[in-house]
Amino acid sequence: MVETAPGPTKTANTTVVLGGLEARILNVHADDIGGPYNAVFANAVLLHVSRLQLRRVLEVALHSTRVGGVLAASFKKGTGEGWSAKKLNAPRHFTYWQEEDLRRVVLATGWPGVLRNKHHAPKSFVFATSKHDFRDADPKPGAAQRATSAPHRG
Repeated sequence: MVETAPGPTKTANTTVVLGGLEARILNVHADDIGGPYNAVFANAVLLHVSRLQLRRVLEVALHSTRVGGVLAASFKKGTGEGWSAKKLNAPRHFTYWQEEDLRRVVLATGWPGVLRNKHHAPKSFVFATSKHDFRDADPKPGAAQRATSAPHRG
């Protein structure tokens, strides 16, 4: 999660400051991650979340961002799930996605738009989307289906 860092730069075990922005390292499985944030940046994070868990993680992220907030995440392209020890010599779980299947999940959780970074590596892809104004919708996670029909007040 990234938000502007007002005042002096401070760091702690769960906070990183870079270029005037403060990034908080959060548990993607938490029901409440705070906020509101300007962005949720999950590079090489959500690709370790199972298909069953991803919907809930995206709903929590949606309701933790400001209007106009952005989601940016990378995923591994493919099918199925599996374990790999490549690069870190430690087993890690990966969930592989086909682009259209992932797009459907992102949209179903209430994020209004999905873009693909066409310059990313061929084995992975990045989705980024801008959150619309959901003030008239139920603000609780799980209400994403109703929120998708809320009008955009740009």
